Amino acid sequence: MDKQQQDTQFWKYSIFVTGFVLSTIHIANILFIFPSNILRGAHLALVFTLVYLCGLKGAGRLKCGFDIAKMIVAMVICFYYGFAYDTLIDNVTSPELHDMIFGIALVLILIDATVRTVGKGMGVVTIAFLFYLFVGKYLPGDIGHAGYSLARCIGHIFMSSNGIFGSMIQISATYIAMFTLVGAFLERCKASDAFINIALKAAGRMRGGPALTAVIASCLFGTVNGSAVVNVITTGTFTIPLMKSIGVAPHVAGAVEAAASTGGQLMPPVMGAGAFIMADITGVPYSEIIIKAAIPALIFFGGVFAGVYCYVRRENIPPVDPARIPSWGAVIRGSYLLLPMAVILGMILQNYSPMYSALAGIIVGAILIVSNDIRKPKAIIENLNMSLVEGSTNLASVAMGLACAGIIIGVITLTGLGSKFVTMVLYISQGMPLLALALVAIACLILGMGLPTSAAYVITATMAVPAMIKMGFPLIASHLFIFYFAVIAPVTPPVAIAAYAGAGIAGASPNATGWKAFAFALPAFLAPFMFVYNPLLLAEGNQFAIMWAFFTAMVGAFTLAASTQGYFFGKLSAVMRVALGGAALCLIDPGFITDMIGLAVILFVSVMRFLKNKRSSYSKLR
Repeated sequence: MDKQQQDTQFWKYSIFVTGFVLSTIHIANILFIFPSNILRGAHLALVFTLVYLCGLKGAGRLKCGFDIAKMIVAMVICFYYGFAYDTLIDNVTSPELHDMIFGIALVLILIDATVRTVGKGMGVVTIAFLFYLFVGKYLPGDIGHAGYSLARCIGHIFMSSNGIFGSMIQISATYIAMFTLVGAFLERCKASDAFINIALKAAGRMRGGPALTAVIASCLFGTVNGSAVVNVITTGTFTIPLMKSIGVAPHVAGAVEAAASTGGQLMPPVMGAGAFIMADITGVPYSEIIIKAAIPALIFFGGVFAGVYCYVRRENIPPVDPARIPSWGAVIRGSYLLLPMAVILGMILQNYSPMYSALAGIIVGAILIVSNDIRKPKAIIENLNMSLVEGSTNLASVAMGLACAGIIIGVITLTGLGSKFVTMVLYISQGMPLLALALVAIACLILGMGLPTSAAYVITATMAVPAMIKMGFPLIASHLFIFYFAVIAPVTPPVAIAAYAGAGIAGASPNATGWKAFAFALPAFLAPFMFVYNPLLLAEGNQFAIMWAFFTAMVGAFTLAASTQGYFFGKLSAVMRVALGGAALCLIDPGFITDMIGLAVILFVSVMRFLKNKRSSYSKLR
């Protein structure tokens, strides 16, 4: 074995050991409950180690030296925070010189590590907030702030509970770490195969079945996966070639997968990481949040499903080859692979904590891995070990994004930028709630184009929720509103990163894929406005009223999809598309009169299409 191969083996082994130790710490924390400062410090220290070890493979000697130095410095500082926590908290407003040096070094290394794992967008946004922290005192009027010394700034960002080691890292080290492990165990026990088989069986025989299969499979898999891009890559490698094989245009195949994969984070019970962060910020139980999020998620996927169905009907895309559709026996035999998800959901609804529910899901997943390879001990050991390692490596980008979001939250809380944002939104909107919501949505979409979903949600919620509450919107509705726009940002042009991932697999134009994904996901842009004005869509109120609101909202999503795709029992004229779009907007409003108007327009267009189809059939007979 030559030196290069030895180096590669060394880095692989180092990554394996670090990931294994990190996952073991997260699991042990449920049983022994470590002090939060120790857990946060160790969590971030090992995440830094993973990030830099993964970057060392194949790097030059000089780069290796710099990266190892940054890794060691970051580890030392993180462990120092964990063990010197009591002293640091006492000196937040007047830190010692060595604490300031540690704080500055950690901020710089954190930005570097975040750029590597999350992308330049997060780094640019973080630097912009830090720039505001130091130059804001020179800005005029309400935009500026009083100004703070370097010591005060570093103390707040590094040493306080409102900065890097604040609640975001605590959530990363507990809820998100455990459910990332759940996702890794599900992948290793081949639960994704069960998702795809269920989707193929449910929609494979329908016209354009593979496209509809992509929607269902991505919905199922996306609920345990916190990344739209990872969801695209995981399910898209199967669904996109399948869609192309029956005549779906490459850019449309990539767009369907991107839109469906993005919505996976909206679907309970896991919702990426958003539900855990929301529960921590709001103090509302996790089980209550996932119940409130269920109807809006169904509206989104109903709209995407309807949009895809209208497209394949308009383009006359054939069904999938029957030979590729699994038998009922195969579906039923593989359904046991979904047992971890069933256990987690059942325990959460029985008011067990999410952490214990996740641990139960991991144990069940481990049992399934053993049962799948019962006669292959080496395969069992490898899959169990790799589940732990992959869970940690998948966590790295989320943890880095949340740690960097901690810097931004520190700037917001120190300077009062959140209250300034509230004042600005109220002033620009002139007290008009709809305009205020539009401003918040735009701010969240802009952040979400360059940041991870969790970071975009946390930053926007910190600033915008107080403004929404001042205008009379409920707490959870406000948080879900922001979360939805953070989720759908990856399919919002011009920076539609999930669509770009789909385009890469499909071999299509990224821009064409992005705009088509945006069209398929359009119901998601209207769903937040629907539930923020109508608490019935958050399962609040009389059961019959909730069912009626769900029905009209779902019809509105279907109608909007038909309007954007130009098909409703046949190809639509421009006038009919506009009419259906108007009907969808009427159904968004929770009022009975607007519901009736919307349904009447839909009925009228349906009758017109029926008569036109009849005339067309009669002409062909003649």
